[in-house]
Amino acid sequence: MITVALLGAVGAVAFSSIRGSGSLLSSSSQGAAREDGVLLALVSVQANSSGTFAWVYDYGWVAGTVSAAYLDGGLVKWSSSCGGAVEPGRACAFSVPAAEQGEVSLVFGAKTLDFQA
Repeated sequence: MITVALLGAVGAVAFSSIRGSGSLLSSSSQGAAREDGVLLALVSVQANSSGTFAWVYDYGWVAGTVSAAYLDGGLVKWSSSCGGAVEPGRACAFSVPAAEQGEVSLVFGAKTLDFQA
């Protein structure tokens, strides 16, 4: 009887520990998936008298949000057709003013897309 009670208590502690470690692994892998889930592709770039436009497609499973845009290393004003957040499975147009010329970098967290304006 005592042995059964001890084994039951040890089993409960072991299952609790397994659930806790599973939860820790799950949250860690979800964080990594969020970081790796922003998969972006520069589809096309076009310049005209209105500005330079870059179409970005998110083929990942997490939305990518622009945190900054740089022109030759300095901040540049930008606009987008999606408010700066590219949803998975969708494309979004980003633009910089026509007067701006040089290498543009769109920063999406730890990821960067570069194109020539």
